[in-house]
Amino acid sequence: MYKGQGRNQSYAHAIAPTAYTIGEQEQWMYSLDMQSDVLNGWTLTGNILCDKRWNLGGMLTIHHDGGKHDQAIMMQYFDPDIRSPIGQSFGRSGICSNDFGFHLLMNGAMGSISYALSNEVYAQARIPSNATHIRKGIRMIGQVIYTHDNTNILCRLINEIRSAEKPSQKQQSETDWRIRSEISHTGSAIRSVARVESHIVSPDRMPSYGIGCALEFHSIKTASPWNWSIRIAWAQTDNFDSAIYLPETGLPGQLLIDPLYGIGTMSAGKVTYTVGRTTFSGSIRQRFKPKEETLGSGCSRIVTGK
Repeated sequence: MYKGQGRNQSYAHAIAPTAYTIGEQEQWMYSLDMQSDVLNGWTLTGNILCDKRWNLGGMLTIHHDGGKHDQAIMMQYFDPDIRSPIGQSFGRSGICSNDFGFHLLMNGAMGSISYALSNEVYAQARIPSNATHIRKGIRMIGQVIYTHDNTNILCRLINEIRSAEKPSQKQQSETDWRIRSEISHTGSAIRSVARVESHIVSPDRMPSYGIGCALEFHSIKTASPWNWSIRIAWAQTDNFDSAIYLPETGLPGQLLIDPLYGIGTMSAGKVTYTVGRTTFSGSIRQRFKPKEETLGSGCSRIVTGK
């Protein structure tokens, strides 16, 4: 069915009036990349891309290899009407569009401790057609990993301050905090991971909170052709804005980032069998949301209790 209304969606309405590449049948993307070692330890990397309507986007990165401590500066720009799968920023998800930003990044190691820091300042290039203001913000990411023998302890903090500038109106701001703690241990036959994450969104009106945890076990490849992995997760959030994102490190290829929101649990398992150069696998996955009473398409349809 190409026109009219199908069973679950309508093909006759545009998704976004200014994002032409979403509603069209075919998309073209052209890209040109360059990399140059300008000085000893310094690398310059550039990328420029455009679509068939000559909407532009691109990035420019300067990287310094300092041995145990590296630094980088990155700048990016994407036209409002481009929809690019290339050029995703750190700590974000989605398709690049209507955005320009400036990044400072550092990472390194000091003995058994490794660290990573990222600071990004970004803004929209134009007011979207479905909004009345330009959104801009600052995103800061800090991560520390402590390694001892076969055990890793990770702590990650993400803080984002977003503001919306409306013409002739008071500026509205929103603060987003994500905190993740994780411990993993690799034994002789099994690797285990325990993870806890909290998410706090504090807008001008009413804050929302979310918390979740996950536990994973997966076998380490040995001479046996059989391998397996299992995972269970639980989350409770006020709405979709405070959703919990728990990467499935134990189940590669099975929805690496899966947002959990409302009240619910998720469990999954996978078994693989290898014969020569061929691998067969089977997986099972279940999500249970006891308070969900509708099939809505957004956080406004979540039923958290009566």
